Amino acid sequence: MFADVAAPADAPPYATLVLRAEQLSTEELEAVEADLHRAGRSELGVADDAAEAHRSSLRNVLRAWSALDVMAYTQGMNIIAAAALVATQHDEEHAFRLFAWLVRSHRTLFGGAGLVGARVECRALRLLLEARNPELWRGERTLSDAIEMCASQWMLSLWVGVLPLDGVWEVWRLLLAEGDEAPPATNLRVAVALLEAAAPTVARALADDATAAAECAEVEAGTGGEN
Repeated sequence: MFADVAAPADAPPYATLVLRAEQLSTEELEAVEADLHRAGRSELGVADDAAEAHRSSLRNVLRAWSALDVMAYTQGMNIIAAAALVATQHDEEHAFRLFAWLVRSHRTLFGGAGLVGARVECRALRLLLEARNPELWRGERTLSDAIEMCASQWMLSLWVGVLPLDGVWEVWRLLLAEGDEAPPATNLRVAVALLEAAAPTVARALADDATAAAECAEVEAGTGGEN
């Protein structure tokens, strides 16, 4: 699965990047090391006896990305890289190719000071929801603010930890099939579909408590709106 993703055209071989990573600054190395235990190993189905090997591979992939020096490493990328390793059966080179493609095709999300791109995408999602169903999504500030917050987490994790893994792989396949210019629109479509599936339950909760409705929206969307 995902073994046919091409290496970045401007990148040296993966093994070269791993070696080059030995020259990273202490700050860069520490940033990667701190994130190794924050990558949701259990949620990805990595067994306890495979944990050390998984983290070792994750360390190599993240250091190689930092050594590539095309986009700064930011917190959250670790979750995507860890999932890419699982998706490629821990083939580091294939995982690196998949991870690099996903992150670079989402450069508008991960780029910019303070991840401003993610905030823009979440605001676009909010406006889309309000246009499609203004009665539900417009006007209740607690609900709309919560939607923006949880959607930011969804998009910056590229759905890892939000959808079941099979669902994550399907979204990633869709992203790959649509090419590197499509991801922002694709992610918005997925988010709108999830939240609209959750809308009936959210509407019932909103009648009682806006804060509870906001929490309900996040939970329901993450389970596909199933009751």
